[in-house]
Amino acid sequence: MSTINYELLSEIIFTNEKVFDFIDINKARILSCICKNASLNKNINLSIDRFKAREYFDKIFDILSHHIINTKKKAYLIRNDIAETNSEEYSITSQLDNIVDDLKKDNINVLDGFRELIVLEFKEFIYNYAYCGGDSYDIEYNLDYCIQYNLVVNYFGYYEYYENHTYDPTHFMITPESLYDFCKV
Repeated sequence: MSTINYELLSEIIFTNEKVFDFIDINKARILSCICKNASLNKNINLSIDRFKAREYFDKIFDILSHHIINTKKKAYLIRNDIAETNSEEYSITSQLDNIVDDLKKDNINVLDGFRELIVLEFKEFIYNYAYCGGDSYDIEYNLDYCIQYNLVVNYFGYYEYYENHTYDPTHFMITPESLYDFCKV
């Protein structure tokens, strides 16, 4: 009776890159922890990198949203001559510096994915601003984010990439559920 060579079996399974195309992040993490050969699969690693890039991107969006809300709150308080009880200074630059420090520790896929998401989001807000149809709330909302993303794109040194950017539906950050409609127009 022969025994099963589990190492060879796992190598055969995890060298098939197609099977793990757009694998869920939770499954990717579990597989890479359980099996050494799974951590060598390009698509499993790409899934983890895609998740990290989106986490950084979400942090940027949260920072910008918080900044915009604080700016509007301060303007409201000044307009209505209301004294602010909690006047903590909000430094957007120091928060961006923290993200830069964390990004330096990650691989090129995470950096490339993060850059792609930032540029796509900036382009989406520009598109939404240009085609919002004259609704003053939409104009102001999209303009606020256009201004902030312009600052972020410049801060991270992505402006040249932004200017030369063309939409690539095969970019590894563009998953089936995250296609940007504005890019197709």
